[in-house]
Amino acid sequence: MFETMLGTLLFFVGLIIILLLAGMATFLHWQLHLRKKRDALLLAEQEAVMAKNREDALKSLHIIAKSYISGQVELGEAGIRVSRLMNVLGLTDAQRAPFTVFDQIHERLAHIPILQDWKALSKKEKFQHLKTINTVERDFKDFAVPAAKELAVFKIVEPAFYAV
Repeated sequence: MFETMLGTLLFFVGLIIILLLAGMATFLHWQLHLRKKRDALLLAEQEAVMAKNREDALKSLHIIAKSYISGQVELGEAGIRVSRLMNVLGLTDAQRAPFTVFDQIHERLAHIPILQDWKALSKKEKFQHLKTINTVERDFKDFAVPAAKELAVFKIVEPAFYAV
């Protein structure tokens, strides 16, 4: 009799343990489901923000290119702005290749102070930097104009992948 009572007790203890573990597994599975759902929403929001930023950067590139072509912006400023905006877009090397002239301009002018730092320079330092800017603009003008014309109508074409 003792053995049957002990066997029954152990059976019910085992059943309770199994039910508790099943309940915990169900709870954890539900938590995982909620987390995946939340992560998917966050990812969708981030992708929407990134798409908006890319669209804004592309519009800015078009405006800068058109402004340079029409003479409203100097080549040095256009080169620096275009190069930085291209970094925001995260283009491939092939997509960026026609516009490397702006990267070269940016590299040559990146050391020149701007805004308050420019105001703090002496006249002699400003003159040296202006001389550098004019030299760069003269050296790259013939390459920058066609690149700016192409940039004014540039569209990002995403590579297409086909299933085999």
